[in-house]
Amino acid sequence: MASFATAKSIVKRNAKLYPEKIAYVDRFNGVRRTFKQLGERINQLGNALVNMGCSLGDRIGYIAMNDYVCIELMLGIPCNRMIYVPLNFRLAGPELVRIINDSEIKVLLVSEEFQSTIMSIAPELNTVTNYIFTVGDQSKVPEGWQQYEDLLAKSSCQDPGMGEPDEDETAVIQYTSGTTGIPKGVMQTHRNYYACARAQVITTDFRFHDIGVIVTPCYHSFATVPIYAYYWRGCTIVILKKWDIVEFCRAIEEERISAGKIVTPMLNEYLQYPDKDKFDLSSLKKIGFAGGPMPPAIWVKCVEEFGKIFSTALGLTETTGTVTALTREELENVEPGSKLYRSVGKEVFGMEVRVINGAGEDVAPGEVGEIITRGEHVMKGYWKNPEETAKVLRDGWIYTGDAATIDEEGYIYIVDRLKDMIITGGENVYPAEVEAALYEHPAIKEAAVIGVPDPRWIEAVKAVVCLKEGYEATAEEIIQFCKGKIARYKVPKSVDFIKELPRNPSGKILKFELRNYYSKNA
Repeated sequence: MASFATAKSIVKRNAKLYPEKIAYVDRFNGVRRTFKQLGERINQLGNALVNMGCSLGDRIGYIAMNDYVCIELMLGIPCNRMIYVPLNFRLAGPELVRIINDSEIKVLLVSEEFQSTIMSIAPELNTVTNYIFTVGDQSKVPEGWQQYEDLLAKSSCQDPGMGEPDEDETAVIQYTSGTTGIPKGVMQTHRNYYACARAQVITTDFRFHDIGVIVTPCYHSFATVPIYAYYWRGCTIVILKKWDIVEFCRAIEEERISAGKIVTPMLNEYLQYPDKDKFDLSSLKKIGFAGGPMPPAIWVKCVEEFGKIFSTALGLTETTGTVTALTREELENVEPGSKLYRSVGKEVFGMEVRVINGAGEDVAPGEVGEIITRGEHVMKGYWKNPEETAKVLRDGWIYTGDAATIDEEGYIYIVDRLKDMIITGGENVYPAEVEAALYEHPAIKEAAVIGVPDPRWIEAVKAVVCLKEGYEATAEEIIQFCKGKIARYKVPKSVDFIKELPRNPSGKILKFELRNYYSKNA
């Protein structure tokens, strides 16, 4: 029986139906290729890997900033029934060693920027048999390494004969971004990606003629799933090497980009960019964002700037991506600042969502509980980690750790991460409530609220803030500003100022790093 919900079915369909349509544009490397060329190169990739001795289920890793190779590997390795392991280039050497050895990567592809990092840790990599140099100065290829383009050029563009992937085969092992500090390898299947792509097409309303941008790092699901979603619909992708506000605006203008998936901090930076009016961004018609709740004040500014072109979603690596979504259509007749703008929407097609209390019962509307979810996006489990799998995946349900409420219409409102909740003097404080008040202060650019040890209150509320350029504020001024906006016990007892908050690739603030720092320096 044929398997249709696979990477290979997407690649073959686009190559067959739209052979001359541009599949991707890599602006930094100056590369544009069609769907026909993409399909041929994926076959060449498969043949090259087979000639190296790779077989079904072998893990193939890549460390690079965004480039066209990311797209080819993200689709091509699963097409050839091997498992893709995208590596976080922000990790330090010892962290990379742990992940590469844990996933037992056999072939490691590396761009020029990370060649020295990989060479320095190569003696510690237990399973890597081949190193491949991808983009960059080809005169710098280390001795013993192979060149990506040379390998493809020497390989047949005919199907390598690995057979059709099964929908439930592992396509990708994506390591969690470590908001708890310990990355785990999430096994994501062909079906996971196919179904999640379909959900994104529906909720973001991707159309065949859309030109989509990839700007978030390609080792994260907020880039990998949109790649599948754009190609599920036959769209062209413009891939940007990294987030750069000028290049982002220039690319939209020059490529006539119409759709994008970005994280909340990027929108915030755009709003504060003084030269944004110098670019023609009129082609941009749909933006999906995630990576933390959008403060109401920023929502209003976004709608004033772009119009009602936004959708938002809730997702996690363990669900490959989207769990709930709030669409443009749902917001079309709602004014910014209304309650609905604080929602992450309803469950998407292919997923079921509940909000439960400690007894496992559905909460009443307005009551806080934990989000659990099941469906086609849910991972197979954590790679070689059944104990951790059992903690979060129970009877098919993923326990997300997100505290939320649900209203009578099924709209879900994130309250906070359960583990981020502060208990001060016996009262529960959800940091998101305090952060919403802080964002109303005109000088505050970003804010994170955590609990810190306190001899009297057990935990005290602390605000860590970044100020906008050219603005000043004191800790006492900010504390006084919060009084009257939120309950007295929620008002920060202290405020610290820093230049930048620690974040993971999806834009989520790494509060565990802040808690660790202030616990040690209390």
